[in-house]
Amino acid sequence: MDLIFVIPVVAIIVISTFIVKIAAVALNLTGLDAKHSFFQALSAFTGTGFTTRDSEQVVGHDIRRRIIMILMILGNAGLVSVITTLMLSFRKGGFAPVLVNIVVILIAILLLIKIAANKGIMRK
Repeated sequence: MDLIFVIPVVAIIVISTFIVKIAAVALNLTGLDAKHSFFQALSAFTGTGFTTRDSEQVVGHDIRRRIIMILMILGNAGLVSVITTLMLSFRKGGFAPVLVNIVVILIAILLLIKIAANKGIMRK
C-alpha cells in the first residue's frame, strides 16, 4: 500500500483548516464579530466571494483587506497542491490501491471536520 501521496493531501487539508481558523481570529481582532470573521475567512480562502455589505466591511479596512488578500492567494495555492498531489496518488496501481487512498483521505477529512467543529478552538 503506497500512501506516500495521501499524506501530503491530508497535511495540506489540515494546514488549510488552521490557516482559515487563524485568519478568522485575526479578522476578529480587527473588530469583526466571530461569526462574520470565520465566514469571511472561509469565503476568501475558497474564493467564493462575499455579499456587498460584507465585502464593504473588509475592503474598507486596511488590515482586513490584507488578511483577505493573503487568504485568496493561499487558497489558490492549496487547491493546486491538493489537485496535483491527488493526481499523483491515483496515477499508479490498480483499483485496490486507489480505493485505499480514497478511504484514507475520506477518513482523515471526517476526523478533521470533527476537530474543526470543536468550538473551543475559536475561544479567546
